[in-house]
Amino acid sequence: MTRFGFLLTALSACAYAAPVSDATFHGTVGEAVTHVMAVSPVAGDLVKVVAPTEAGSFSVTVEPGRPWAFVFLDTTRRGAGMVHGILRSDTLDTFIPAIPGDVDLGDISVDNHEATMAGSGDSLDQALGVTRGTLATLGGIDDIALRYANPDIDGDGMIDVDQGIAPRLEVHAEYTLHTRGRDAIAKDFIVSAEAVTYKHVGTGIYGRLPDSFGTVDRGDSDVTFEQPYYGYWSGDATAAVPGGHPVSHLTYGDDRTLGVFCRPDHPIPSGTYTFRSGPHTLDFSFVRPPTEMTMNQVMPRIQFVPSDYLCTRDCKLDKITFAWARKTDTGWITLTDEEATVLRPVGSLDFVFDDGVTRRYEFPIGYATGEVPWHHPIYTTQHDYGSGNIVYGSLAFQSRPGMKMYARFGGGNVASKRGLPQMD
Repeated sequence: MTRFGFLLTALSACAYAAPVSDATFHGTVGEAVTHVMAVSPVAGDLVKVVAPTEAGSFSVTVEPGRPWAFVFLDTTRRGAGMVHGILRSDTLDTFIPAIPGDVDLGDISVDNHEATMAGSGDSLDQALGVTRGTLATLGGIDDIALRYANPDIDGDGMIDVDQGIAPRLEVHAEYTLHTRGRDAIAKDFIVSAEAVTYKHVGTGIYGRLPDSFGTVDRGDSDVTFEQPYYGYWSGDATAAVPGGHPVSHLTYGDDRTLGVFCRPDHPIPSGTYTFRSGPHTLDFSFVRPPTEMTMNQVMPRIQFVPSDYLCTRDCKLDKITFAWARKTDTGWITLTDEEATVLRPVGSLDFVFDDGVTRRYEFPIGYATGEVPWHHPIYTTQHDYGSGNIVYGSLAFQSRPGMKMYARFGGGNVASKRGLPQMD
């Protein structure tokens, strides 16, 4: 096939056929490629699908509605050397088939690990069932999905998914909710919610060992980055660790998680992240975190609505409104309904009140804007708290296939005292 052509076989096109529930991507890529791997990391649910090629042709079946990165492999090699090319179209590193059916990617060419399709973006939009604007929004946040592009993270010469192992790499961006040069408090979300924005305060990078590796050897473990790393262990002026040098000042989660925390005043390293614990090594290659941690990220904008619309302080609350938006050079732009349906951002809001009681609200999924009532049935036995009782708040949110993000307001040191998860 010398000319690119997307073909989408929708359910409605074949009324006589059995219902189709999957999306199948197929095309030709050349005989140097032995396998194609589709990767979809969504909110902790990492899925990898590997299919062999035949005489340079490939076909891989995936679940619709998820973002998929496509990696072309040469399994005669080892580790990241298996990666022959990674599919890309304009800014897109992942592809979300909105509906089941067949997507013909046509002829794929590979140059310096970048695999491209010989065709138009308009054809891609039509094949995936998603508009160009939504794909552009996805392309602004999906680079981080490539952290799982290495099919052989443990470097043993075998595809990880074939062995049933799934090493993990999580990137946690942390923020304070900020307004007019200070940290926001509850009142700000009533009287001037539009002025509240996100201030990046650091980023956690955590690797999780597969079960077969056992527990982290805390006496003999480190993390090495391809680029310089700027940490915190000696304060804000901590000297950079040059690329290729191991970092031994680590933070730990459970018994299989280790990582580091990056300062906000320097870019997060990109490239290869190597996590070592005793004799075990994990190489996460092709890691591309955002260069700017607020711009283009999909984040919730929230407002507290009082029962009395004239109230501005110590108010009884009626509801919390939310709008998923991304920050641009011209300001915040609320997602379209299609963008919200495709990206499916998830978020929750935790409160700590002045008597130590906690409460959580979760935003409905798949909506660009919405509201949650303050008086939820599960809280009917609690005191009738108002805005004046809120001493701390914490937002946790993520969109497909972006980073995990956390933002706090109020007395930030309350988290560890009141039983909420710390931002570590």
